Amino acid sequence: MSHKLRVTINIDLDLRQARMEVNGCLTEENCQALLPIIRRCFRILRDPRVVIDTSKAQHIDTEGLDALRRLGVGQVDHTAFDLPGSCSLVVPDDLPVCPARAPRFHGSHQYAS
Repeated sequence: MSHKLRVTINIDLDLRQARMEVNGCLTEENCQALLPIIRRCFRILRDPRVVIDTSKAQHIDTEGLDALRRLGVGQVDHTAFDLPGSCSLVVPDDLPVCPARAPRFHGSHQYAS
């Protein structure tokens, strides 16, 4: 299965906060694609506050979240970005499982008579 990451960015009109909504699949391999986007938000915003919201993601790998945290996302000290600001991470309590790994139920169709 192809794990594609889709991101929508909403920036406040006062250029103080950006909200990145992550859709698709967040994995350890593709989470690094968020870093250039975060850096660009930090450069655009006056008082950078970036929120990465993964609550609408189709599936989230624990390893992907761990990799983001190792890269400095969701921490107060953002040495990974070399810019002042804050970057928080919104994660659902129950991580959605990859659809390719989810069990499929066959033969459960009901036919109208």
